[in-house]
Amino acid sequence: MLRKYRQKINVRQAIDLSGGHLIYREQDAGLYFCGPESVQICSLLQQVFKSLKVSRRFEYARFDDFGAVFVGIKVEVHSDEFPVVASALRLSGMEITSL
Repeated sequence: MLRKYRQKINVRQAIDLSGGHLIYREQDAGLYFCGPESVQICSLLQQVFKSLKVSRRFEYARFDDFGAVFVGIKVEVHSDEFPVVASALRLSGMEITSL
């Protein structure tokens, strides 16, 4: 349980320090993001996933067992999809930080 809590805190700290960047966490293939650009990022990622012919669910990223602490949005990006997603985001002026 403590390990799970530490992982959640690490993601939260990374997002807090990211300054609007997206965070990719290989452990859960999760791409995390937040801030005013969230709507634009979701729209872009939906277009990328559509071109890849895959469907992904965007989830609220929460960091406690009760779901009370909302931090941002998470979407699953598989390792074979990552280069395409990262390129599309970079072309849109966004940066991904790996965690």
